[in-house]
Amino acid sequence: MELKNKKDGVIRESNITQEFVSEVANKLGSIPEVETIFYYLYAVLHSPTFRERYKEFLKIDFPRVPVTSNKKLFESLAVMGKTLTNLHLLGQNPFDESKTALDDTKIWAISTGSKDPKGIADWQVAKIKEEERYDSQSKRVYINGNQFFEGIEPEVWGFQIGGYQVLDKWLSERAKEKRSIADDLKYFMKIAVSLRETIRIMKEIDEAIDAHGGWPIK
Repeated sequence: MELKNKKDGVIRESNITQEFVSEVANKLGSIPEVETIFYYLYAVLHSPTFRERYKEFLKIDFPRVPVTSNKKLFESLAVMGKTLTNLHLLGQNPFDESKTALDDTKIWAISTGSKDPKGIADWQVAKIKEEERYDSQSKRVYINGNQFFEGIEPEVWGFQIGGYQVLDKWLSERAKEKRSIADDLKYFMKIAVSLRETIRIMKEIDEAIDAHGGWPIK
């Protein structure tokens, strides 16, 4: 099977086999688009219950994603999977231009600020202790002791991917080079918003599955 990006004319081959598409079609009684199947898979893989329930298997083998025969659940999860995909690509999904929280800065609830930036290069990321980097009470992420981002929840700051704390890792890499992020302030905020929305949607994925019989998915 092939997917064609209408924007650039590039042909991309899908790694979802025809056999799997047929399996999904037999379960649902209709043939969904390949992109929809991908979004469904992406949603299930972000289910906190799936990750916990099968964590021992996930340590030793590729994930095996169950296919539901419930068309309503399939479609609901696919919608959430699409939203997650667009968030994780920071709104740059070449196959979809759906709006996400990234498109509305009014709902980001994240701002920048400073106490007294004198004597410090503008938004230069400094090497500071982890406990000084983030203040859970003020919800501030400090860049150099004086300049900071405000409005970042503790669960967003602590969110990990692949064993790395995402926001801290991003800043730590730039601190090594003493880089200024003056031109990347919006980019950092988009990452934080993406993580915040990911946490919310992951909970909604589990809620949707629970509402349709829970695990194992049927």
